[in-house]
Amino acid sequence: MLLSNSDIIQNRRLIELESGEAAEALELRDGLTLILKPDAIALYRSLDSFFDPLGSGCMAYAELPIEQQLAWSNNQIMQEHEAGYVGLSEGKVLLITPNHIRIYQSKHNALNHIDPIGELMLD
Repeated sequence: MLLSNSDIIQNRRLIELESGEAAEALELRDGLTLILKPDAIALYRSLDSFFDPLGSGCMAYAELPIEQQLAWSNNQIMQEHEAGYVGLSEGKVLLITPNHIRIYQSKHNALNHIDPIGELMLD
């Protein structure tokens, strides 16, 4: 059976962290939420579990090297998405697969699975 919409990302929200720092929350089709902020990416069981300090909702977390951090462009980090491909500002790319989420410096690196700069394992 073919899905009429193959996008994994169902919703995008700007959120504010306890520190006052802005982040971007990408709500995925399966209910999980991917949090993007300049220095890290994290996967949570849901957006509600992200805001619950006692919920233990964090499934995976990866800090990004200073020289590879994400940037905001037009008040967002994610610039485009289709299926498991997520184009980020400054040409960076996230690939979402059933086993992991990886971030790459460029589309070329992502398509060739060369030198991921961050990875979240989905166990």
